[in-house]
Amino acid sequence: MILVLKGHIIDIVTSNPFLAIRDEEESKELFNKFDISVANNINSNNIINLKSQKDIYSCDVIFGTTLEYQGDILRDEYKLIKIRNNRKFDVVIVDEIDCMLVDQYNHSTLLSTSIPFMENYSVILQLFWACYKRLKLDDEQILNDNELQEK
Repeated sequence: MILVLKGHIIDIVTSNPFLAIRDEEESKELFNKFDISVANNINSNNIINLKSQKDIYSCDVIFGTTLEYQGDILRDEYKLIKIRNNRKFDVVIVDEIDCMLVDQYNHSTLLSTSIPFMENYSVILQLFWACYKRLKLDDEQILNDNELQEK
């Protein structure tokens, strides 16, 4: 709390979502007495709501898991959607580091995304689809892979 009052922003990383949510809820009343905003970055429904995520990352103190922080940083840096709301990396407090490094060594975060550069091909695919629909071909009229290989 003293670090926040000195102007720092704090990220508290814990080992599981239950702890992040619990710790945020338990500390919220105390932090609010000092006009310190607090939130957690746990995304329980796996749907990214850009506005709510940006609101979360504008808080002074954020509780979260390594997985949530990893995902948000990857989305921020590689998908360029600014989910972290230009939040700088300042102070990180790691809770239960032994659990994160030993017990959960196999956890990783992957970005769910379309095939790279697929957006560049969408126009071409739409043109192919439009031509296909105009031809009104039956399934028997379309060559399958075996017929293509024989020719």
